[in-house]
Amino acid sequence: MILKKRLFSAIFLLQIFMISQASAKGVLNPYDTIRYHEAFDQDLLYKKYEKLMHVLGCAPNVFGDDSDDKFFLKSKRYVYGSHDQGYIFEKQIIDEIERYQQDCLKRLNYARFMVLAEPGIESAMYIGFGGLAALAAIYLFGKESAGGSYSGYSAIFSAAYELNGLGKSLYNLAFPPNNSLDSLENYFAKNKCFIPKILWSKIINAFIDARQTDALKEKSINFLKFALGFTVYRLPIKGIFRSEHAIVEIKNELDQRIDRFFYEYSINEQERISLTHIKINVAKFIDALIDTSKKPPRYIYLHGLGGIGKTHFVQTLASWLEELMPKAIYYQDLVINSITELEGDENKPGAFLKILRNQTMENKIGSVVMIDEATWLNDHDMVSAAKRIFNGDRTRLSTAYFGLDVDGSAVALDMPPMLIFVASNEELADLALASRFDIVNYPLPTKETLAHYAYKIVQSSNVLSNYSSKIGYDEVMAWIHSIDFKNLNFRYIAGHIETYFLNKVLS
Repeated sequence: MILKKRLFSAIFLLQIFMISQASAKGVLNPYDTIRYHEAFDQDLLYKKYEKLMHVLGCAPNVFGDDSDDKFFLKSKRYVYGSHDQGYIFEKQIIDEIERYQQDCLKRLNYARFMVLAEPGIESAMYIGFGGLAALAAIYLFGKESAGGSYSGYSAIFSAAYELNGLGKSLYNLAFPPNNSLDSLENYFAKNKCFIPKILWSKIINAFIDARQTDALKEKSINFLKFALGFTVYRLPIKGIFRSEHAIVEIKNELDQRIDRFFYEYSINEQERISLTHIKINVAKFIDALIDTSKKPPRYIYLHGLGGIGKTHFVQTLASWLEELMPKAIYYQDLVINSITELEGDENKPGAFLKILRNQTMENKIGSVVMIDEATWLNDHDMVSAAKRIFNGDRTRLSTAYFGLDVDGSAVALDMPPMLIFVASNEELADLALASRFDIVNYPLPTKETLAHYAYKIVQSSNVLSNYSSKIGYDEVMAWIHSIDFKNLNFRYIAGHIETYFLNKVLS
């Protein structure tokens, strides 16, 4: 009799527990409990598509082994064989990538399915356990006994309640609820192998946080949108160089174009020597595009008066590189106004991190960067931050925005080649900072060059359209000779020539 009472108490407590658990179930959105670590666990897929990982250059990232990838990382910059062979090879890779990404989505979709089905699965289990418990009680106490009757009633009540969970699952599977992170989840699943491994756990944690409170949601989604752009291992499949000989031809062509560009400048011997820094670093940049193990270019500091064409030259150089190496180069102009903009912090990405992200989003293999109006390099409050950013290690990018590494230092990412120009009309005062740059004394344009520039403005000006026939080249040259030396630049001419000649013709 005592044994029966104990069994009755145990069954009663078990049923109460199941009912309480059932009452506690239910979330506003079932996707909030998705198991992201399982959804994005792709280790078996990496092994299945191991050859593809090597061809894409992702093997060092996903396997932590670069023994076989130097060949692939280098060879991808070249067209494979003949035009037809190259096309076939490229198509095969694209088809294989498509199969791989579909498998990645299948794993994610299975996790989504399970999070919708789990309430129904749990309900079915509770109904089953409740029924077994009731049958056991009826068997032990008899169906006419108080214990048996209560157990049967409890099982029916619990089953009726659990049908709610089963119904929810069936409804959610038939009509899936809104998933606000759907596109971000799909993107990460398909592109995880291209994103640096050090960011994987941080991205997954951001997905988890985005499913929590509204306070975390906005910050986490902004982080995800930024971090998912770092597909640094996704390089163009089609080659950008025809052969080793083509690389030499490109370097020679760029040397000649740089010389022709500065034919229109008045260059002394010291300036001519300093301009060789540009040619040397452009060559290093191209070498680094082909083989990232090559020594990267140094930072280039363009020093000279304002308005003499420093920005125009860098923009022109970037256009030449894009012309000679189609779809390979990303270009960006920057103006820095604060330490946070330059270096970034845990809440805001720094300048170079943004550039790297923009470059990878454009699927380019290198960047040309122009940081203009950089007088802040002589600001005492900015010097320390500048030394940390322009640190000489051009292969790694340290960033506080992605948090700390296991050793407590800021997370560092591999940096694709960047040709970085910094321009200012001031010399660098800090010698230690200056030593990290190749200093180029940017020359002044000749008066003939300024006169040609001014004359083109006159001929195309809407303001002077009724009088341009009366304004000859000699008059323009005479005006150039009358300008004070400190104003002999393109910016001053563009801002004053229309006013000068309009007043002249109207007087």
